[in-house]
Amino acid sequence: MSSHAGASEASQRLCDRLLDLLDALLKPQGGADRRQSSNWCSLGLTGGRRVAFVRHRSRAASLLVYLPAGLDPSRLPSGMLLLPRTTTAKGWEKEFPHSVQVSEDQDLAGLAEAIATLAQADEPTGNRHAPSSDDCEPLAAEDVRDAVRGWGEARFDAVTAAAVAQFFDNAFRFTRCPDDAWFGVHLHGGRLSLVVGGLWLAAINVAGRDRGAWLLTDGPGPGMDGVTTWPVKSFKRIPNPLYWTRIQALESLPSLVASATLWEAYSRATGRATEAGSGRGRSDLNQRRGKVRLIEILAAVDESGYRLPEELPPGQVLREGAVRQVTVNAHERNPHARRMCIAHHGAACAVCCFDFATVYGHRGRALIHVHHIAPMSEADGQRDVDPIVDLIPVCPNCHAMIHAKDPPHSIDEVRAKLTRTTTPPTPLPAGAT
Repeated sequence: MSSHAGASEASQRLCDRLLDLLDALLKPQGGADRRQSSNWCSLGLTGGRRVAFVRHRSRAASLLVYLPAGLDPSRLPSGMLLLPRTTTAKGWEKEFPHSVQVSEDQDLAGLAEAIATLAQADEPTGNRHAPSSDDCEPLAAEDVRDAVRGWGEARFDAVTAAAVAQFFDNAFRFTRCPDDAWFGVHLHGGRLSLVVGGLWLAAINVAGRDRGAWLLTDGPGPGMDGVTTWPVKSFKRIPNPLYWTRIQALESLPSLVASATLWEAYSRATGRATEAGSGRGRSDLNQRRGKVRLIEILAAVDESGYRLPEELPPGQVLREGAVRQVTVNAHERNPHARRMCIAHHGAACAVCCFDFATVYGHRGRALIHVHHIAPMSEADGQRDVDPIVDLIPVCPNCHAMIHAKDPPHSIDEVRAKLTRTTTPPTPLPAGAT
């Protein structure tokens, strides 16, 4: 029997929209799928249990959606009335004893939220107090990075565990929507995830059909071995869809972590996801599940808050006249502008290509200066800054060379003075530590 053969075009469109909304909300659980016949559909977790049955109309622009017994009527959108079935003779009729009439002018997103809440509960009865597979370990923001490292070390060899930590370090600092993103170490199922609403931005699963590392990107993957990509259902109908990029063999994670092209695609996708409205209004739900808002994680260990030994905090009184303070301390401490700059340009020096994380591991993460291309001294008080056009990452050595004259050298001028891009390490003298 052909799919939707007995349904009106308007009825089909409503069903397609409901499926797309559910798929986005249930992505942390693997997404949603549909089993369909001539004028019936069943909706549920991909490859899993059903959470709603849809009866299509052959002429009218509406649907009749049958819902489980455990649905809390207060979760339905305003104006959507929950009606009891007239008969409950069959097994599925007993499990889905209620229905709602849905038309094009009603809140389909609100209905999808109510259905997704049931799908995310462990108990098929829809017990509203049942623990969800999306519940997370309670963590303080300052403990998140240690928790990620511990999670990886408990499951993998040292190399893969380090790659897991770097994977989420990259995801944290390249996300363009830190106010809307939430991170969690899940209590069940062996998963770490960074989400906007119910949409994964970055996730790692250790078991099941969703095993692997996942990233949201704005284009097909980089063509690496073991990496697969496909369009996100809820974005595939737009002119430039977003994609899932997945590497299933976690032992190969270091190669994915090292792909600068992939992280640029991820950063752009995180901005587009929020611009499209994905996940807005779900902060309370993520907080109840024990997730931590990304902006709090970044603030707890502020990427711009480190200081190399040569630098001094702003306003410090100097008793000796032998120290010259670089202006980065006075003018370049906007953490959001810094993150946006690094998300676009990367954390390697734009002059000599030195990357602290490559040389020193996770403790070197984002240890890079951010230089104003137009000197701040030329500004009359505060000014607007475009993090991509006006800022550039440079290492402390090259930054010192840039400011070796007034006005500062340009990036190209310092590059021209560079005699070689790498210097072999000098052995320490005997007895030195």
